[in-house]
Amino acid sequence: MLHIYTIPVTPFSQNARIFFETEQKSAVIVDPGGDVDLLLERLRKLEFESLQILLTHAHIDHAGGVGECLRKIKAEFNIDASLIAHSDPILRGTIQRQAKLYGLSAEEYQNAPEPEIVLGEGDEFTIGAAKAKVNWVPGHAPDHITLFFDVPEFVLHEDEEAELVKAPVLLAGDTLFAGSIGRTDLPGGSMPVLLKNIREKLLVLPEDTVVLCGHGPATTIGEEKRFNPFLQG
Repeated sequence: MLHIYTIPVTPFSQNARIFFETEQKSAVIVDPGGDVDLLLERLRKLEFESLQILLTHAHIDHAGGVGECLRKIKAEFNIDASLIAHSDPILRGTIQRQAKLYGLSAEEYQNAPEPEIVLGEGDEFTIGAAKAKVNWVPGHAPDHITLFFDVPEFVLHEDEEAELVKAPVLLAGDTLFAGSIGRTDLPGGSMPVLLKNIREKLLVLPEDTVVLCGHGPATTIGEEKRFNPFLQG
Protein backbone atom coordinates (compact mmCIF):
# COMPACT_ATOMS: atom_id res chain seq x y z
CA MET A 1 0.00 0.00 0.00
CA LEU A 2 1.21 3.47 -0.85
CA HIS A 3 1.01 6.02 1.97
CA ILE A 4 1.52 9.72 1.21
CA TYR A 5 2.26 12.25 3.96
CA THR A 6 1.93 15.98 3.27
CA ILE A 7 4.14 18.32 5.32
CA PRO A 8 3.96 22.06 4.46
CA VAL A 9 7.38 23.71 4.70
CA THR A 10 9.13 27.07 4.19
CA PRO A 11 7.59 30.56 4.22
CA PHE A 12 6.05 29.62 0.85
CA SER A 13 3.86 26.87 2.44
CA GLN A 14 5.20 24.34 -0.04
CA ASN A 15 3.74 20.84 0.24
CA ALA A 16 6.75 18.62 0.85
CA ARG A 17 5.78 14.97 0.99
CA ILE A 18 6.94 11.56 2.09
CA PHE A 19 5.84 8.61 -0.04
CA PHE A 20 6.03 5.30 1.83
CA GLU A 21 5.30 1.93 0.25
CA THR A 22 4.58 -0.54 3.03
CA GLU A 23 5.13 -3.81 1.14
CA GLN A 24 8.82 -3.19 0.49
CA LYS A 25 9.23 -0.47 3.14
CA SER A 26 10.50 2.05 0.62
CA ALA A 27 10.41 5.78 1.41
CA VAL A 28 10.90 8.82 -0.81
CA ILE A 29 11.10 12.41 0.42
CA VAL A 30 9.61 14.70 -2.22
CA ASP A 31 10.64 18.36 -2.53
CA PRO A 32 12.41 19.05 0.78
CA GLY A 33 12.44 22.82 0.35
CA GLY A 34 13.29 23.54 3.97
CA ASP A 35 12.18 22.86 7.56
CA VAL A 36 14.02 19.56 7.25
CA ASP A 37 13.48 18.64 10.90
CA LEU A 38 9.73 18.45 10.27
CA LEU A 39 10.34 15.90 7.53
CA LEU A 40 12.70 13.85 9.69
CA GLU A 41 10.19 13.88 12.53
CA ARG A 42 7.70 12.09 10.27
CA LEU A 43 10.38 9.83 8.82
CA ARG A 44 11.33 8.53 12.27
CA LYS A 45 7.84 7.08 12.64
CA LEU A 46 8.20 4.91 9.51
CA GLU A 47 9.95 1.55 9.45
CA PHE A 48 11.66 2.16 6.12
CA GLU A 49 14.47 0.07 4.65
CA SER A 50 15.34 2.27 1.67
CA LEU A 51 15.24 6.05 1.29
CA GLN A 52 15.56 8.46 -1.63
CA ILE A 53 14.95 12.17 -2.27
CA LEU A 54 13.02 13.30 -5.34
CA LEU A 55 12.58 16.79 -6.80
CA THR A 56 9.69 17.79 -9.02
CA HIS A 57 11.82 20.88 -9.82
CA ALA A 58 14.50 23.02 -8.21
CA HIS A 59 12.87 26.28 -7.22
CA ILE A 60 14.01 27.31 -3.74
CA ASP A 61 10.80 26.29 -1.95
CA HIS A 62 11.07 22.76 -3.36
CA ALA A 63 14.81 22.14 -3.31
CA GLY A 64 16.39 24.57 -0.84
CA GLY A 65 16.70 21.94 1.91
CA VAL A 66 18.14 19.09 -0.15
CA GLY A 67 21.72 19.51 1.08
CA GLU A 68 20.67 19.68 4.73
CA CYS A 69 18.34 16.73 4.27
CA LEU A 70 21.09 14.57 2.79
CA ARG A 71 23.50 15.48 5.61
CA LYS A 72 21.02 14.83 8.41
CA ILE A 73 19.86 11.54 6.91
CA LYS A 74 23.48 10.37 6.76
CA ALA A 75 24.15 11.47 10.34
CA GLU A 76 21.01 9.98 11.88
CA PHE A 77 20.28 6.90 9.77
CA ASN A 78 23.71 6.22 8.24
CA ILE A 79 22.12 6.19 4.78
CA ASP A 80 23.49 7.81 1.64
CA ALA A 81 20.12 8.73 0.12
CA SER A 82 20.10 9.10 -3.67
CA LEU A 83 18.85 12.36 -5.18
CA ILE A 84 16.44 11.96 -8.10
CA ALA A 85 15.64 14.82 -10.47
CA HIS A 86 15.42 15.95 -14.09
CA SER A 87 18.64 16.37 -16.05
CA ASP A 88 18.35 20.15 -16.52
CA PRO A 89 20.85 21.62 -14.01
CA ILE A 90 20.14 25.34 -14.33
CA LEU A 91 17.99 25.86 -11.22
CA ARG A 92 19.85 23.51 -8.86
CA GLY A 93 22.89 25.79 -8.96
CA THR A 94 20.95 29.02 -8.35
CA ILE A 95 19.12 28.29 -5.09
CA GLN A 96 21.30 30.59 -2.99
CA ARG A 97 20.77 33.34 -5.57
CA GLN A 98 17.03 32.67 -5.39
CA ALA A 99 17.21 33.02 -1.60
CA LYS A 100 18.76 36.49 -1.88
CA LEU A 101 16.05 37.59 -4.31
CA TYR A 102 13.39 36.63 -1.73
CA GLY A 103 15.29 38.13 1.20
CA LEU A 104 16.05 34.71 2.68
CA SER A 105 19.28 33.32 4.11
CA ALA A 106 21.67 32.03 1.47
CA GLU A 107 23.18 29.86 4.22
CA GLU A 108 19.88 28.26 5.19
CA TYR A 109 18.89 27.52 1.57
CA GLN A 110 21.74 25.78 -0.24
CA ASN A 111 22.30 24.95 -3.90
CA ALA A 112 21.27 21.37 -4.61
CA PRO A 113 23.80 18.76 -5.76
CA GLU A 114 23.48 16.98 -9.06
CA PRO A 115 21.20 13.91 -8.98
CA GLU A 116 22.45 10.36 -8.89
CA ILE A 117 19.31 9.28 -10.75
CA VAL A 118 17.91 11.31 -13.66
CA LEU A 119 14.27 11.10 -14.71
CA GLY A 120 12.79 12.36 -17.96
CA GLU A 121 9.84 12.06 -20.31
CA GLY A 122 8.40 8.55 -20.45
CA ASP A 123 10.59 7.07 -17.72
CA GLU A 124 9.19 4.74 -15.08
CA PHE A 125 9.83 5.37 -11.39
CA THR A 126 9.13 2.83 -8.67
CA ILE A 127 8.60 3.14 -4.93
CA GLY A 128 8.56 -0.42 -3.72
CA ALA A 129 5.68 -2.09 -5.52
CA ALA A 130 4.16 1.22 -6.70
CA LYS A 131 5.06 2.35 -10.22
CA ALA A 132 4.79 5.82 -11.71
CA LYS A 133 5.02 7.22 -15.23
CA VAL A 134 7.21 10.31 -15.50
CA ASN A 135 6.34 13.31 -17.67
CA TRP A 136 8.55 16.29 -18.33
CA VAL A 137 6.27 19.31 -17.96
CA PRO A 138 8.21 22.57 -18.43
CA GLY A 139 6.50 25.95 -18.43
CA HIS A 140 6.66 26.74 -14.73
CA ALA A 141 10.27 25.58 -14.50
CA PRO A 142 12.54 24.11 -17.18
CA ASP A 143 13.31 20.99 -15.10
CA HIS A 144 9.77 20.22 -13.92
CA ILE A 145 8.58 16.62 -13.90
CA THR A 146 5.32 15.04 -12.75
CA LEU A 147 4.69 11.43 -11.67
CA PHE A 148 1.47 9.51 -12.28
CA PHE A 149 0.86 6.50 -10.04
CA ASP A 150 -1.77 4.24 -11.62
CA VAL A 151 -2.67 2.59 -8.32
CA PRO A 152 -6.14 1.33 -7.31
CA GLU A 153 -5.93 3.08 -3.95
CA PHE A 154 -3.60 4.90 -1.59
CA VAL A 155 -3.67 6.42 1.89
CA LEU A 156 -3.39 10.21 2.11
CA HIS A 157 -2.15 11.63 5.42
CA GLU A 158 -2.82 15.33 6.04
CA ASP A 159 -3.06 17.22 9.34
CA GLU A 160 -2.56 13.97 11.28
CA GLU A 161 -5.63 12.47 9.59
CA ALA A 162 -5.54 9.50 7.22
CA GLU A 163 -7.94 8.86 4.34
CA LEU A 164 -8.10 5.80 2.10
CA VAL A 165 -8.51 7.10 -1.45
CA LYS A 166 -9.60 4.70 -4.18
CA ALA A 167 -8.13 6.45 -7.21
CA PRO A 168 -4.84 6.92 -9.02
CA VAL A 169 -2.66 9.85 -7.97
CA LEU A 170 -0.59 12.49 -9.74
CA LEU A 171 2.36 14.21 -8.08
CA ALA A 172 1.93 17.52 -9.89
CA GLY A 173 4.37 19.87 -8.19
CA ASP A 174 3.72 23.42 -9.36
CA THR A 175 2.19 22.61 -12.75
CA LEU A 176 -1.48 22.37 -11.81
CA PHE A 177 -3.34 23.71 -8.78
CA ALA A 178 -6.93 23.68 -7.56
CA GLY A 179 -8.42 26.40 -9.77
CA SER A 180 -5.09 27.64 -11.03
CA ILE A 181 -1.76 26.75 -12.70
CA GLY A 182 1.89 27.36 -11.89
CA ARG A 183 3.26 30.87 -12.29
CA THR A 184 5.19 31.45 -15.49
CA ASP A 185 6.90 34.79 -14.79
CA LEU A 186 10.07 33.26 -13.33
CA PRO A 187 13.21 32.59 -15.42
CA GLY A 188 12.56 29.74 -17.84
CA GLY A 189 8.78 30.04 -17.49
CA SER A 190 6.32 30.14 -20.38
CA MET A 191 2.53 30.28 -20.20
CA PRO A 192 1.95 28.75 -23.68
CA VAL A 193 4.38 25.91 -22.95
CA LEU A 194 2.84 25.15 -19.56
CA LEU A 195 -0.74 25.19 -20.87
CA LYS A 196 0.20 22.94 -23.79
CA ASN A 197 1.88 20.44 -21.47
CA ILE A 198 -1.00 20.44 -18.98
CA ARG A 199 -3.52 19.77 -21.74
CA GLU A 200 -1.49 17.13 -23.54
CA LYS A 201 0.09 15.29 -20.59
CA LEU A 202 -2.06 15.85 -17.49
CA LEU A 203 -5.66 16.38 -18.59
CA VAL A 204 -5.54 13.10 -20.53
CA LEU A 205 -5.26 11.18 -17.25
CA PRO A 206 -8.36 9.52 -15.72
CA GLU A 207 -10.75 12.13 -14.37
CA ASP A 208 -10.76 10.61 -10.88
CA THR A 209 -6.98 11.03 -10.61
CA VAL A 210 -6.13 12.87 -7.38
CA VAL A 211 -3.79 15.78 -8.09
CA LEU A 212 -1.29 16.47 -5.30
CA CYS A 213 -0.28 20.10 -5.75
CA GLY A 214 2.92 21.82 -4.66
CA HIS A 215 0.87 24.43 -2.78
CA GLY A 216 -2.67 24.40 -1.47
CA PRO A 217 -5.25 21.61 -1.44
CA ALA A 218 -5.44 18.53 -3.61
CA THR A 219 -7.86 18.40 -6.51
CA THR A 220 -8.78 15.98 -9.32
CA ILE A 221 -8.19 15.99 -13.05
CA GLY A 222 -11.93 16.03 -13.70
CA GLU A 223 -12.47 19.02 -11.42
CA GLU A 224 -9.78 21.03 -13.18
CA LYS A 225 -10.98 20.07 -16.66
CA ARG A 226 -14.45 21.38 -15.83
CA PHE A 227 -13.79 24.42 -13.65
CA ASN A 228 -10.17 25.65 -13.85
CA PRO A 229 -10.47 29.08 -15.54
CA PHE A 230 -7.02 28.75 -17.16
CA LEU A 231 -8.05 25.56 -18.95
CA GLN A 232 -11.40 26.53 -20.44
CA GLY A 233 -11.85 27.12 -24.17
